Amino acid sequence: MGDKKLRSDIVNLRVVAILAVIFGHSTTIYWYNWTDYRTTQEAPVFAHVGNLAMLVLGLWMLISGFCVGFTLRGKKRFKDFFIKRFSRLVIPYWLVALIWMIPIRLLIEYPGYEGQSFLYILWKNIFLGYDNGQLWYLPTLFFYSLIAWFINFCLKKFKWADIFAFAISVMMLIFYTKYTWHGASLMRSPTLSPFFLYFSFFMLGFILFNHEATIRKYITKPLLVVGFVLMLIAIGFMYMGRGGTFVQLIAVWLCLVVIFFLMPNKSNKFTRILAEVSLGVYLFHEPLAFISYTYWPDINPLLMVSINFFIWGTVASIISYFVFVFPKKIMRKKA
Repeated sequence: MGDKKLRSDIVNLRVVAILAVIFGHSTTIYWYNWTDYRTTQEAPVFAHVGNLAMLVLGLWMLISGFCVGFTLRGKKRFKDFFIKRFSRLVIPYWLVALIWMIPIRLLIEYPGYEGQSFLYILWKNIFLGYDNGQLWYLPTLFFYSLIAWFINFCLKKFKWADIFAFAISVMMLIFYTKYTWHGASLMRSPTLSPFFLYFSFFMLGFILFNHEATIRKYITKPLLVVGFVLMLIAIGFMYMGRGGTFVQLIAVWLCLVVIFFLMPNKSNKFTRILAEVSLGVYLFHEPLAFISYTYWPDINPLLMVSINFFIWGTVASIISYFVFVFPKKIMRKKA
């Protein structure tokens, strides 16, 4: 979605999403289920942040689904759409991996790459996706986008095609959680896992774009107040890791809908700039946080999180601006 056309509420959603991602990257060393790096420090407040990962990534996917819906307005040939999405998602996936993520991980002797040759790292971790870090989002979104094109095509003859696809995506997610509980290796594969996990959130955003006007007719202020209270309760329970998997999924869907309709439709220059660099920050930030985890794993947790969030977050934002935003501004001036 072009920046000039980007709605202020979507700008604000991007800002919330990227700040949440940066905070998540900044605290992962303290998560209970994360073992890539070890620390002698205990930080229960930060350790529980990992329980909100599904909500944060779900927000990213909701925004993506909404923006893909915007992109698909009008007639778009599949070939043109495929080329545009490939150049925007797949090519950056390989470029960021080759120029940024892998070199940094090799320089800091990342434990996950120990004893692996460069070619093996490319094959297993990048091509097959076994350890591609935050980059998993790009190829996953690429495949989601192609599916959305076909769903959008079907909408011309079947106006509930997106609702039907959402229902299927929910069943896929339930199927995934059921079979991972039983240790099915197929469902744990890095290629299939993201596809099953986050498609329902992408489709939720796609549906919100297609049916927003109709849905807003039923969204009243009292309903939003009740939704806001339930959202706070749900986030609290998710943060503490309470409730079964299915209950937490319902909580995530509830939170995403409430956040979408509560988001103010006003933005400023700072939030728009932060939204512009959000994708780049998402791609560039995690390897920088790994530097902290490698050289200062046992420093005070508050200092660790501050370094990762403020210093590395700023560095990632600057890099993202000059890689993704500044060239576009130069091209616009020349046009």
